[in-house]
Amino acid sequence: MMKIKLIKKRKLSEKMEKVIEAIDKNIIDMSLDIEGNYKNSKILFFLEADEIGMDFEVMTFLHELYLIDKESFKGSYIAMVVYSSGVLYTKKIAKEIAFIGNNMGATVIGKPLIEALGDLDNLNKWSNKLGLTKDETFVKLIEKLIQRLQKYEKKHIDNPKLLVLHANSNPDISNTHIFWREVSKNLKIEYQEIHVEDGTVLDCRGCSYKTCKYYAQQDSCFYGGIMVKEILPAIKNADAILWLIPNYNDAISAKLMAVINRLTVLYRRHSLIEKNIFAIVVSGNSGSDSPLRQLIGALTINKGFRLPPNFSINANANDAGEILKIDNFEKIAEEFARHINEESHWI
Repeated sequence: MMKIKLIKKRKLSEKMEKVIEAIDKNIIDMSLDIEGNYKNSKILFFLEADEIGMDFEVMTFLHELYLIDKESFKGSYIAMVVYSSGVLYTKKIAKEIAFIGNNMGATVIGKPLIEALGDLDNLNKWSNKLGLTKDETFVKLIEKLIQRLQKYEKKHIDNPKLLVLHANSNPDISNTHIFWREVSKNLKIEYQEIHVEDGTVLDCRGCSYKTCKYYAQQDSCFYGGIMVKEILPAIKNADAILWLIPNYNDAISAKLMAVINRLTVLYRRHSLIEKNIFAIVVSGNSGSDSPLRQLIGALTINKGFRLPPNFSINANANDAGEILKIDNFEKIAEEFARHINEESHWI
């Protein structure tokens, strides 16, 4: 079985060094070797947030690696462990690593993150469930993640189904939708398109755990409506989901976020780790990476969707139809369609 390649800064805190010692039989410490081979590998990032929420040593290493080869992680699969001595930054760092690694060719496996805060109090429920101390629980969860990463083998799907979700009120003039229409011309796989219209999907009401679980057992939700009748069944049956995201104030639109927030009932009953996500993001001027990180955090890190390599494409276009003026627009769309055609066959 392939050994896990470990990427971490050279000197961790004493607490985290002990964790590494407890799991080192399963991993190879790459010692931030800039000349190492990271393609076609299984990689665990072990990160530690400093006082301002950064792991500069690992980030510098990734920058140097990128300058050598923009596809340094091509064919690889990555997962992450992030520790913060405070109560912030674990998700921030995880999203950053997932975003960078994915853009360098890696697949991010579903539910790729084990996070620990301060005195590991965020692991209390797991600790009680497993009957272990918090330190033992942390090691056990990392070992389970490593085992899942080691055993991960992508599977081929003969006839994948793609679901396309959007909330464009004016698709004829929306740059995001124009981009999608150009991509769709070259899709060779079956796809269904759902328009999330104004007022059709209410945001999550924050039901109690028992109430949410009750509705989940019925493949339903408190609010019902199009979410239960159409969207949840479509997500359940899809092998991949393409999110069409116009960048609204550096965030995903409220209508699509309502869909994401209402996925909990599906997540409670059905595993999502064998479903891919793709995204098309169009910004008026800048900031496409902001909603992409938001998507990674909500769907891959939280809900467990698989992030295929180079899962997204983005563009800047402001005025209606301006996207058509982008150099090689048709070719860019065709290449992304070809990428979706290929990656949708793998989970």
